[in-house]
Formats: sequence, C-alpha cells, structure tokens
Amino acid sequence: MVAFLEDVRYIVFDLNGTLVAENYLRHDEILEKTLKCRKRGRGLTAEDLREVAKGRRPLSELIATLYEVDDPETVTRRLLRIQASRTFFRERTPDVLKALRQKYKLILCSDTTGISKAVVKRLGLSRYFDRIFYSCDVGYLKGEEEFWTSMLSSFPEASPREFVVVGDDALGDIYYPRRLGMHTIQIENPLRLALEYREKSADSDEQKPEYYIKELEELLSILDLQKRM
Repeated sequence: MVAFLEDVRYIVFDLNGTLVAENYLRHDEILEKTLKCRKRGRGLTAEDLREVAKGRRPLSELIATLYEVDDPETVTRRLLRIQASRTFFRERTPDVLKALRQKYKLILCSDTTGISKAVVKRLGLSRYFDRIFYSCDVGYLKGEEEFWTSMLSSFPEASPREFVVVGDDALGDIYYPRRLGMHTIQIENPLRLALEYREKSADSDEQKPEYYIKELEELLSILDLQKRM
C-alpha cells in the first residue's frame, strides 16, 4: 500500500469524469434544440446554473423564468433524463466499488443542477455508497471550502487524514480537500470535458494531488486490494 493511504478509512469519489464518463450537452442546447422551448429574452448563463447547483433556486423555476413552457416540471424531468442517458460507467467501475466497499466507507460528492441525481438513479450507484453529498443540497459547490467542511462535519468522529478524495478536477476535488487535511488522488478524465458552469482550475502547487491515476482500477493496486477483484 502507498504509505500516505495507511490511515484512510473513507474514500470520497467525484461522479462526473471520475466514476462515469459524460458527454453532457449544454442545458440551453437541450431546451432550445431538442425540447423546442422558446426563450423569453436573455439566454441561460453559467451563473444561472451555478445558482441552481448551489440550491439557491430550482432548475424548473429558472426554466420557467427564461423559457415559454406550460409545464416547467415536466420539461425539467425530460432535460435531466436526456442528460443522464449520455453517461456511462468508466471501465470496471462497479467491480472497483464492490472491492473497495469490503474495507472502506465510500462517499459520493457531486456538483449538480440535478443531473447527478438522475445519473445515480439510472446507473444504480447509490447501492455502493454510505453517504452522498450533492451541491444543490449542501448549498455550495465543491470549489468552495464550505462544501468540504460541511461534508467533514457529518463525520465528527473522523480525522481529515482518514479521508482520501478521488476526482478529476484540480479545483473542485483537490484544492480544498488538500487544504483541509484530506488526502487527494486525481484521475484523468477520459473525455477531458468539464461541466459548463465549472470554474477553471489554476496550475498551482496547491491544486496538485498526492497521487495521479489514469484508471479507477489503479486504486486497487495502491490499496493492495487487487486480489479481491
């Protein structure tokens, strides 16, 4: 086992780009081109979506404000269903999660306007996790310190050094976990895509992880769990 992981009891996973590969369309592309919704005036912005992802307003309310729709709840469900259908597991994801669950508590953390909830439901991911934290429920994005302090406060008996965060984004998955004392592993995003409202990461030492991997299965090697596959 890699030395810095010896005290780890909790493995925290990002969803998009880490456990699943996603090819999400822009929200406005689905609304305008696929669902044929007509704009009332200005277009949908990244800041609009950040407000939804922080739980400041429902996605259906935003859609009703910016588009001429009779039933915003139905339109929202259709949008989320379309987005969720564009995701697929990274190679051997279920097998890796099953093996890790034999020894560790698994936690899922995701920035989302609601899409991640639809993806988790479609792929049956909740069966693998002890806790799931969505930004729209927490009230903060993963690129904000409050997201991570809120997550840690849910485990008052644990030290930050007992957590390792695995994700593809240097700002959202590495920067604050590292500052708060958690271990960090960055995984390569196979499609090299980013959520449309995600802020760009900076190339700084504070956003560098302790370990890099290309595929999820490498976790089993560095945790000495390969034989459990």
